Amino acid sequence: MNRPHNKSTDSIERLVEAGVALLGATGRGGVTVRAVAAQAGLSVAAVQHHFPTKERLLDAVYAEALARDAAASLAMTRVLGMAPGTLGAARRVLSGLLAINCGAAAPRTAARNEALLGCARQQGSHRHVRRWRARRLAGLTELVTGLTAKPRRAARLLLELLVGLEVLSLGCREQPLTPQLNEEVLDHILNAAFGERRHCQPDWLGPIVEEAVSEERAQRARAPAGRDRGTRARVLDAAARVLCEQGATALNHRSVARQADLVVSAVGYYFPTKANLLFGTFQHIRGEITRFSLDTNPEPQQPFPRALVDLRFGEAPAYLGMLEAVISAATDTGLRDFAWRTRLLRGVYHLRVEQPENFPFSPAAFDRFAFANWSTGATLLAQAGWPKHCVASLLHMRLARMNEYLPA
Repeated sequence: MNRPHNKSTDSIERLVEAGVALLGATGRGGVTVRAVAAQAGLSVAAVQHHFPTKERLLDAVYAEALARDAAASLAMTRVLGMAPGTLGAARRVLSGLLAINCGAAAPRTAARNEALLGCARQQGSHRHVRRWRARRLAGLTELVTGLTAKPRRAARLLLELLVGLEVLSLGCREQPLTPQLNEEVLDHILNAAFGERRHCQPDWLGPIVEEAVSEERAQRARAPAGRDRGTRARVLDAAARVLCEQGATALNHRSVARQADLVVSAVGYYFPTKANLLFGTFQHIRGEITRFSLDTNPEPQQPFPRALVDLRFGEAPAYLGMLEAVISAATDTGLRDFAWRTRLLRGVYHLRVEQPENFPFSPAAFDRFAFANWSTGATLLAQAGWPKHCVASLLHMRLARMNEYLPA
C-alpha cells in the first residue's frame, strides 16, 4: 500500500532530494543546512524542523543516494544482461554499466561515492551500505551464475572492481582515454578471475605512463631543499593527518596550520590553493606508503604491499586519505590533472618513480596497476560497510585472495 503523503512528508522528500543533488554536484562539503534549504526552496527553519542535526540530514541523504544507485544499477544489470551465459556477455554488461555510471549517470555515481565515504566516517551508517551492497550483489550474482562454481564470491570481486574503476574515473571522465583504460583493466581482471587466457599490458598505455612519470619527476625536482624542505614536510605530515582523520572537507590552510603548529601563511607559502594542498597531501601519503612498504618488505616484487592497510596517520588508515582526495576530484575542477596523473601511476608509482632503472612497464607492472584499481573499491567498501575493528583483518584477507588472481 502506498504511504499517504502530507505536507511534512513532501517537505522531507524535497529536502532529501536536494541533499542528494548537492552531494553529487559539490561533494559532502556542499551539503549544508543553508544550501539544502535553498536547493529545496524551503526555509532553514524547515530543514532544522525535520532534521534537528546536520548528522541526521546527512544520514538521510546518504541512505537515499545509496538506495537510488542500487535500484538503478540493479535495473541496468538485468536489462543489459537479459541473456548472459558466457563471459563475453557478462563483460558486455559490465562495460555497459561502467559507461553509464561514469557517463550519463555520473552525478548519481558521484553522490554514491560520497555517500560511501560519508558512511565510512559515520559509524552508525553501515546498515545503509550493507543494504546497498546486498542489492548490488544480487544483480551481479545473477550475471555470473553458471560461469563459476562460486558466483557470490565472483560477484563480490566484480562489485569491488566496478566501484574502484568508477571512483578513479569520475575525476578524469573528460579525459578521452578513460573509457578505454577502464575496458583494459576490466578485461584483464575478468580473464584472470575466470581462468581464461591472460593478455599482456596494452601497448598504448606504456608511453602515456612514461609521460606521467616524467611530470612526476619534474615536480619532485622542483620541491624545496634544506630548511624549506623540512618545513614543507612538517606541513604535509599535518595535512595528511587532517585528511585521513577528518576528511577533505576539513582540509584547509587553517586546519593544517593548527595541526602543524605553524602560522597560516607558512602553509599558504608552499600550497597557495586548497587544490594544491590536496594534491600535495595525496602525493605525500603515497610516498609514505612506498617508503613504509619498502622498509617492511625490501622485495618490491611482493604482489600485496601490507603498507596499503597497515600505514596510519594519527588514528586513521592512510588509504582513507587517498580515497578522500580521489573522490573529491569528481566535484572539483581544479583537480582534473591530479585525477588523471595519479590514475596512471596507481599501483606502479614506486616501481616507475622510485626505482625506474629496474622496472619497465611490463605485463607484471600492468598486473599491479589492475590490482590497485580493484583495491580502491575494496578499501572503500570495507571501510564503509564494516566496524573499524574488523576492517584491517578483512582487507588483509581480501587483498591476499586477490593475489591468487593477480600474482604480478
